[in-house]
Amino acid sequence: MNYIKQIALGQKIDPRFHSRFTRFSRGTFDGPIATLTVGKTAKVVASYDYVTMLGGILMGASKGPTSVTGVVTAKEELKPIFKELGIPATHKKSGGLFTAEIKDALEAEHLSSLYREVPHAFVMLSFSSGAGKIATKKKLPKPGGKVEADFVKADFNLNELPIVLDEIFFGAEKGVKKATVSNAYVITEFVVPDGVTDPAKIRIDALRKGVVKRTLEADGKTKTAEFPFAV
Repeated sequence: MNYIKQIALGQKIDPRFHSRFTRFSRGTFDGPIATLTVGKTAKVVASYDYVTMLGGILMGASKGPTSVTGVVTAKEELKPIFKELGIPATHKKSGGLFTAEIKDALEAEHLSSLYREVPHAFVMLSFSSGAGKIATKKKLPKPGGKVEADFVKADFNLNELPIVLDEIFFGAEKGVKKATVSNAYVITEFVVPDGVTDPAKIRIDALRKGVVKRTLEADGKTKTAEFPFAV
């Protein structure tokens, strides 16, 4: 499940998503943004935060050998997961990030397992299948920079529209034709673990508390909401 939706539902956030927030201090920050256009297909253009979710939806609807190119980036070692799933990749580490590069034709079922195993990572894979296509940039934006609202572009068959609405554009009506969702993080408190005094460790380990301000514009109607979170 999308961690923004977990926050909206008042559920405990998967702790692995803590890594998504370590770049933020106290203050207000632009968060995930996505735009949906529905015609003969469902087209989604979104920021990097949604790349794994969108790719996972599409790969889950795909079948058979699927040619993929791109990288998976995370803050923890990826080799054991790739070995367990039998997915060949070239691995490297740079600047505290682990990256696995994939360029191969693999069974959609195996690739779908990858998306499920690392929902918190950035699975930046481009591919096309009978269920649609996705194209994504391969390098994460720098912290503090302007949100790249077109980091990833996905085109889904209409059969996949219900899950896209449910996971990302929740709150939009079933027959929606155009929708944009944007989120802002308002972080008001750092909770530092006992015994942690090193500034670098505090930045990584501290629990962030605050609210997500969510705005959904769907077919000319706007809904706003605030959801408290701790991650």
